[in-house]
Parts: sequence; C-alpha cells; structure tokens
Amino acid sequence: MFIRLAGEEYEVRYPFWACKRLEESMPGRTISSFIRDNGLSAATGDISYSDIVSLLWAGILHNQKKQIPGKDKIAMLLDEPDTTPIYEFLPEMFDELCRSVQSKVRVPGEENEEEKN
Repeated sequence: MFIRLAGEEYEVRYPFWACKRLEESMPGRTISSFIRDNGLSAATGDISYSDIVSLLWAGILHNQKKQIPGKDKIAMLLDEPDTTPIYEFLPEMFDELCRSVQSKVRVPGEENEEEKN
C-alpha cells in the first residue's frame, strides 16, 4: 500500500527489521501485544495517536532511498493538506502489519483451528 505525507509518496510494508524497530520504540510492549491491543480499535479509529505514528513510522522505514521523517515530523505531516487522511489508510496499514507478522511468526493454535474445520 502507498500513502502520501505532505505530497511525498511512501510504500508501507513491515519487513522483519521494521517490526523489530516498532517493538523497540514501545518499551514494555511486543508486536503481539500491540496487535492484540489495537486489533479492532484500528478499524474504528479508537487507537492512540502515538500508536498511529509508530505504526506509520515503522511501515515506511524500508523506503531507504528517501529521507524518512522521525515520529514527531510524521505527526506534524499528518495534518498537512496533501497527506492521505488517516481514516483512509489506518485499517489497511494495521492489516498489513498483521499479515506481515503472521507470515514470519507462527501463531499458536492456528494449526489446530484448521484441523477442526
């Protein structure tokens, strides 16, 4: 997925090291707890501003050919007129994080659920 921050396009992806950086930026929280705490909330917009900025920041880190803004700058850019509105990308961005994590880390009980069906 792509988002626009103040007219600049960024692809949002969550490679393993971006997930690691996201986790490191939230002391005392894991990616799993971040996903659990924000699961349904991301779809409805009931998520903290700090978590939105952290999620976006981690998602654009892989854009190494561009100067990646820091979290405070991202927070400021989210108010700029030529920025994709949060409600347009938040649920999809969160879904992208979940898909990425699930593809890298086996979720306990997932096999058992498939066997039951």
